[in-house]
Amino acid sequence: MSLVDYFKENFPKLRESRNQLRFECPFCKHRGKTFAVYIETFSVHCFYAECLYHKSVMQFIMDFEGLNYSEAFLRLKEYQRSFILPQKEHRDLTLSEHEGKFMSLSEIKKPYPLSARNSLLYLTKRCVTLEQIEKYRLGYRLDVRGQVQIVFPIYDIENKLRAWIERTLTGIYRVYPLGINKGHLFFGLQIAKGYQTIVLCEGAFDVFAIGENALGILGKSLSDMQFAQLLALKPKRNFIIVLDGDANKEAFRIVFKLSKYREVKVLMLDSKVDPADVRKSIQSKIVKESKSIGDFYSEKIKITCN
Repeated sequence: MSLVDYFKENFPKLRESRNQLRFECPFCKHRGKTFAVYIETFSVHCFYAECLYHKSVMQFIMDFEGLNYSEAFLRLKEYQRSFILPQKEHRDLTLSEHEGKFMSLSEIKKPYPLSARNSLLYLTKRCVTLEQIEKYRLGYRLDVRGQVQIVFPIYDIENKLRAWIERTLTGIYRVYPLGINKGHLFFGLQIAKGYQTIVLCEGAFDVFAIGENALGILGKSLSDMQFAQLLALKPKRNFIIVLDGDANKEAFRIVFKLSKYREVKVLMLDSKVDPADVRKSIQSKIVKESKSIGDFYSEKIKITCN
């Protein structure tokens, strides 16, 4: 079964095209197929001007069936493929096969080209080890202006290339998804999936600082699709949330969302500090200072009372 089957069961008169489903909006009841479901982006939208309903599929199921979040998740769980990244028909690309002609830094032979030397120098200055460069398959390419772009490939749980991050030597970066939404992706999933306790952090350099059990959520919030993928991991995993110090509110939102279903702890960093800044002590901080949400508030209450 797939997510498409859910909509076919509930809306038998839907029209199916290559990348979307269309049917009459169940909320505004406007005549005509104004309601679209985008399977690849896990979102829905009504094009009728007086409605303009636009939410994720998870939120749609909550509204349509009158369910809370946990009930909607269990409903979606009946359609197992909804927890796998939407598949576009393309072969499993490697970095060197893609039209960008990326070069893997771990496969370059000495003497290194200048662009490769600059990429390796930048990464080692950021304390990325040669072992990590090889394990995470980091690469580089030259853009049309001859500027070096360091490439951080993003793989799904089946080890298929789904996107990549390009970062200049000055720190400007951009995500390039292969036909899917950025909100479906994690950096380092192909490696972190092997650990019982997974540390959720923001970006690639945070992953390198924390270790192989770290998973980059590529931002400060967790999308519905990312949330569903984490809950679908078998066996059940435990999670520790370690976002940048300026994202404490976002960290608590993730904790509250996940703690209903899994054992979750959080490590609160000081403002303007991220895991990559304290890489020498971040692992001991995670072990010694991460707390469950109950322990965190218990300490706050004690401090307040004293």
